[in-house]
Amino acid sequence: MLICCKIYSPQPREWLHTYKDNGRRFCRPSSKERKERKMMIAENFNDFVDKVSEAERSALNSPAGQELTQKLLEMKLAQNPHMTPEEWAQTKSEFMTFMFTVFVQEVPEAMHELGHHVYNELQKEN
Repeated sequence: MLICCKIYSPQPREWLHTYKDNGRRFCRPSSKERKERKMMIAENFNDFVDKVSEAERSALNSPAGQELTQKLLEMKLAQNPHMTPEEWAQTKSEFMTFMFTVFVQEVPEAMHELGHHVYNELQKEN
């Protein structure tokens, strides 16, 4: 269990933040180190969407993805046996949007990065 504590350093008015883990001490990484460790998927909103979408397409083109797509097609054909190619294209598009949403919801780092990119895009317009 991590317990946060403050240890006074010999330098005046300076507090060092450390964490204790079962009696051992280790220093919290500096903000520069945290930024270096932070991996981002993309540098901007459009690249983020492109990279995540490309990963989705790659996953759906794998054998497991093809099986999932086949099941989706069978389910949609059971609902509408006269489905047109345009309706199937729309269904695949909606499914990819759903996968994008689930990815962002389930991966907090992706949600944070998406929020960062959206904020930057909104700042550009102002």
